[in-house]
Amino acid sequence: MKKTFVVVFVCIAFLSDAQENFKKRIAFSGNLFRVGCYQAQSFNIRLEFDLEEHWNVRYEFGFGRTNEGYTYYHFPATIHSGIKQIEAWISGDSDLGFLGGFIMLFLPEGVSYSLEMNEKLELRPFLDVNSREYFGVSPTDSLENKLSGDLGLSCQWALNPHLYVSAYASMTLLEGEGLGASGGIGIGWKMYRIYPKNEGFSPSPGF
Repeated sequence: MKKTFVVVFVCIAFLSDAQENFKKRIAFSGNLFRVGCYQAQSFNIRLEFDLEEHWNVRYEFGFGRTNEGYTYYHFPATIHSGIKQIEAWISGDSDLGFLGGFIMLFLPEGVSYSLEMNEKLELRPFLDVNSREYFGVSPTDSLENKLSGDLGLSCQWALNPHLYVSAYASMTLLEGEGLGASGGIGIGWKMYRIYPKNEGFSPSPGF
């Protein structure tokens, strides 16, 4: 799991700095996860890249605790698979090779569709199909992991041209457990320069 953490933080840093030709948003939120007996609270980092006027790709990374007080994580599912492929490539036993493993590290978790209701309110229906939940199952934090998916709606309310409040709710499908729900609220930042409508945009150096 330590290798996964290192790769996750490298991915966050790489994606956060991937500015050219992209409109990018970063949000920090408190989240609740409830599916059957699997219940957790987490702090999440979400990155969204606008592909064109409406469609966006999403990445989300969560760090928290289960209701029993054990470790809980949420990452894009293929990060773990990408690490395994790169390790297999190093040992000479990989079908996909280094490039295949590297691509898997950065596959998006899902997509969203942007609907600007007015100057302040933006709605983003989203679908995540590349997610994995990690649950601690003992005081020693041994982990079990399950694939998951979400269908939900994110609401973003602008406080100024860059800063916004974000809230979301979703139906969550967890491998072997069925349907439940997730939700969260937080604050986000548009990491690009804002111009009057129809005058385009320019990437900014971040915060």
